[in-house]
Formats: sequence, structure tokens, C-alpha cells
Amino acid sequence: MTVNADVSPELQLAVERWLYDEAELLDDKRFDDWLERLADDVAYLVPIRSNRPVRGDRSEPPTVQSAHIEDDKHGLRVRVKRLNTGLAWAEDPPTKTRHLISNVRVDPGDGPRELRVKSNFYIYIARPNVEHASFAGERRDVLRTVVGPRRFELVRRTVVLDQTTLATNTLSLFF
Repeated sequence: MTVNADVSPELQLAVERWLYDEAELLDDKRFDDWLERLADDVAYLVPIRSNRPVRGDRSEPPTVQSAHIEDDKHGLRVRVKRLNTGLAWAEDPPTKTRHLISNVRVDPGDGPRELRVKSNFYIYIARPNVEHASFAGERRDVLRTVVGPRRFELVRRTVVLDQTTLATNTLSLFF
């Protein structure tokens, strides 16, 4: 765990707990509960990575050319509604997921109630008798503090995948 001097250990721990609880909601397919943790103005982006021509250059392109997922709250709600119908062919049989979150770094955000949070993730997916795949990378989040038991809401998530080519036929999960 990396602790920023501007962030108290209690706040660091609260953010980590929030992320772990979020992972549990996603693994348990409690998508409606997950949606409640998102701000109304949420931006959710999984850009397509490109191979960089210079060895060791880990920088990102200045703009996103294309994305696997680029959604707002309405788009995420539609995806969840479709998954909840039981008629999403990509989820028959249902996918089992395991979200592992680590290396959580918390910094003060740009606004007075915002935090910039980076975390590494590993997600394993399994569809019985169909496929197994995994995803790894970094999530770059903006969390906003709120009053109540949730304590935070997700304002922005950018998922930076380590893979440039995805080893799965569908992308019906949330990172």
C-alpha cells in the first residue's frame, strides 16, 4: 500500500474498503447495487490500447482513438438492465468473475470533495465449458465523497488494460 502524506491512513483504508466492496458486488452480480455507487455524471472508459513503437514507452496516447467501452450512467444502466433480463446470449451460461484489486494509491483530487485513486486489478473470468480469460491493468478513478453509508461515489473510471488484444469473445463484464 502506498500512502500519500496528504491522505490520512483512515481515508486510505476507507477507499480500499470501498474498492473491495465494489469488487464483491461485481463478482456477486449485484449490478443494481453497483449502479447505486456511481455518480449521476459518471464517465466509464475502457480505451483500446495500441502497441507503442518505442521500447519502454509506457505513456498513453494523448487522446482516445477508440474504446472497448465508453459509457455514461444511462449506458451502464442499459447494460445492467440487459444482463438482468437473462436473455443476454453472451451470459449463457453465466460468467463467473473474480476481481482482485491491489496497489491502491489515493491522492487529493481536483475538487474539494474529490479523490484521485489508482489501483491495479486482475480479473479472472470463466464460462463453464466455454472459455477462461483474464484481464490485468490499472484503474484510474475519481471518487467523490458523499454523506451516508456509501461514503464515496464513482465519478470517473478509466481502465488501462495491459493487453492490446483481448482473449475473449465478449466483453460483458465491468472492470
